[in-house]
Amino acid sequence: MYKNNYNTKKLSDNKKLSDNKKLCNTKKLCNTKKLKNKIIAVDFDGTLVENKYPSISRPNYFLIARLIELSKDNTLILWTCRNGKELQDAMDFCTALGLKFDYVNENSKEILDAYNNVDSRKITADIYIDDKNVSISDFLESI
Repeated sequence: MYKNNYNTKKLSDNKKLSDNKKLCNTKKLCNTKKLKNKIIAVDFDGTLVENKYPSISRPNYFLIARLIELSKDNTLILWTCRNGKELQDAMDFCTALGLKFDYVNENSKEILDAYNNVDSRKITADIYIDDKNVSISDFLESI
């Protein structure tokens, strides 16, 4: 089991939250009151924490706090390449900070029902949060 080196009280520490606020460049995510009944898939390494795989590094407290708020009215999926012990460590880490996921690397029941209980390798979500994410318009502008 992962031993949490990060104090959960830091989630309410304004300095820590403001340090991570620059990481939240999606206005829809920052304004949590507008998001309801969505499926949100979230990556772990480089997104919820600094990318130091296989270690678990500094948490993105601002994002974690927003996801905790969003979890009340939305479905959260931990969407990561981690498996085995590294996956369990990531899940334990998130739980210790108060972030709980409805699903881990699998589609929601509603999606499975819609696809005759066939769970594809692709996670179906309304919003994907990932450090490697790029919008279509940003991609087209970059090429």
